[in-house]
Amino acid sequence: MAGKNNENVGYVGYIECYEAEAPKGYNSDEIHKSTKTSYNDYGGGTSSRVTETYKSGEFVDRRSGREGYREEANYKSTYKVNDKTHVVTTEYETNVKYKTTTTYENPNKSNNYNRFNNY
Repeated sequence: MAGKNNENVGYVGYIECYEAEAPKGYNSDEIHKSTKTSYNDYGGGTSSRVTETYKSGEFVDRRSGREGYREEANYKSTYKVNDKTHVVTTEYETNVKYKTTTTYENPNKSNNYNRFNNY
């Protein structure tokens, strides 16, 4: 507990989650990873939080039937400072997202969106 005798009191947490089932719309296994870390300094009035998410796996496009591989990464960092002397709260937030998709060429499947009909 934060009190007059304690200078700083806080906690740090670390969580990883792995989902066993693929979400709706995906035909194969997918990897999910989520990490959250937070720190609160109740005496000084600062707090920070970092959230990282990573998701990857093979997929089948519902419209074209093409198979591929998808990767998504998200990084979010928040740093908050409470200045009790001037009664000011300042918050800094950084959010980075990355997404890439690679499709495999499969000659056995036809793609209706690239087909030309000549008469």
